[in-house]
Amino acid sequence: MSDARNNQLQRRQFLTSAVALPLALYLPLGHAGKRLTGVIHELEGDVFINKRIANQSSSIQAGDRLSVAYGGRLVFSMGEDSYLLQEGTSLEVASKDNAVVSGLRLLTGGLLSVFGKRDNMTRIYTHTATIGIRGTGVYLNSQPEKLYFCTCYGQTDLHLGHNHDEHINATHHNAFNITGKSERSMTKAATEVVGHTDDDLRLLERYSGRKPPFDA
Repeated sequence: MSDARNNQLQRRQFLTSAVALPLALYLPLGHAGKRLTGVIHELEGDVFINKRIANQSSSIQAGDRLSVAYGGRLVFSMGEDSYLLQEGTSLEVASKDNAVVSGLRLLTGGLLSVFGKRDNMTRIYTHTATIGIRGTGVYLNSQPEKLYFCTCYGQTDLHLGHNHDEHINATHHNAFNITGKSERSMTKAATEVVGHTDDDLRLLERYSGRKPPFDA
């Protein structure tokens, strides 16, 4: 099979898996009428918003599903928050009050995000865990039965199943691998920093008009 045809097949398989998910995975939309709008800063390769090909001038709104094909990359901001989506990533975004992102659902792939300070907790949902955040930097890579999670700085709340709640503090990266099919079989182990760099965090904070705390 040619490289071009193989790439097309990979993209088709990725998009199919990203959209063929149970309704229980969907996030609620923001209030009717006004919605928080995202601005794209960097776009490489094939990026889709609600299954439609995006370009540099496309806007992102609460309730949108973003999909980045293999070989692609997307960097965007919404309000005081900025995001980097790596190749093979699918993400849903929600906002309750048109001021800050209120929830994210990482369906698959890698997400680096920095968040402005807020009064209410924002939650990131994955197949494996739920992470609560307020004004911090985090990186996640979600795959079937495996989650890599790094609190780059700030504080996060990690929820696994019904019985494990953990508060995590970090000044400069605190990373874990979480594996397992079910709550009973899940394990969490500290690991090294992979998939993201301090320069990536500096880039996102710059788009939000800030510096990461390790540079302050």
